[in-house]
Amino acid sequence: MRRKEILARACHSAWYVYTVLGLGEEGEPWDTAPEWQKASILDAVGFWDRQMVELVSDPYMYEEHLLVWARKNLPLRSHRNWMNRKCADGWTYGETKDAKTKTHPCMVPYDDLPEADKIKDLVVVEAYLALRSLPEQPEPVSAPDDPVVRDNDDGPPSPSEIVRAMAECPSVEEMKWTRRGGCWISVAARFSVPHRLHGLA
Repeated sequence: MRRKEILARACHSAWYVYTVLGLGEEGEPWDTAPEWQKASILDAVGFWDRQMVELVSDPYMYEEHLLVWARKNLPLRSHRNWMNRKCADGWTYGETKDAKTKTHPCMVPYDDLPEADKIKDLVVVEAYLALRSLPEQPEPVSAPDDPVVRDNDDGPPSPSEIVRAMAECPSVEEMKWTRRGGCWISVAARFSVPHRLHGLA
């Protein structure tokens, strides 16, 4: 799974937990979400990446300043970007979200959004910021029925590797890491990545 899709899945999950499970609104998890919704969050991830790259190039923008700026500005900027994309695709304001008629209640300026929708945007941005440092992932190389074996005895998987394994695994309970023949093996995840941290059993 590529980095952009991992981030999109995480951001969509944050949106789903807050909007659907928290507020009781309608929506689907990533695997059953409509393609237009997946395309929208993938576009948002690309937009956030471009915004962050521009800031990181500033030698006076330290990480703590970068995060403060992102939390303050990315929700507003991403809403504007989302509205521009929607308008270009023929969407207009409507009291209910309807993919057939292309109407959406959030097709209003950011300042006019209900507070719950502003919080939703911030929650999704926070999910992106938490995982934005993930490196690009290679394509899976293992056989379908075999666990991934990494020829490396540096230690068990790092937290970021566990996050990626969770994105590949149907449920957390199915994700197991075992040591076999001097190698660390991911039973659930179908990719091989270097292991960096020690002490995680």
